Amino acid sequence: MFATLSLLVAGCATAGPPKPTTGEPQPPEQANREACDSVLEREYTPALRSAGVEGEVRVWFHVDEKGIVRDVRIGVSSGHSELDRIALRVARCSRFVPALNRGVPVPVWIQLPIHFRAR
Repeated sequence: MFATLSLLVAGCATAGPPKPTTGEPQPPEQANREACDSVLEREYTPALRSAGVEGEVRVWFHVDEKGIVRDVRIGVSSGHSELDRIALRVARCSRFVPALNRGVPVPVWIQLPIHFRAR
């Protein structure tokens, strides 16, 4: 299934302690998990599962200030080209609630793991 946000969020950090009046930076939150799970389920075929092909792909997402994924890249390959291809398809279907910096939507790069389990 599609995993939660990792802590590798670029563009949302502030120096020093957060100022209570400006709000803390917020990473983007996935807004369409069910749609992504559906793509993952469809693309990760029973043939791949029964062959025992499984692993984790770490994907970089460029999420704009509207929450739209503008670019995706493999950060760490699973070692299986088919799983990497599926992970990019899942990533491209993703939509997010935008990241916020001081209450203002901002574009960010985030890295998420996508797990494939042959069960």
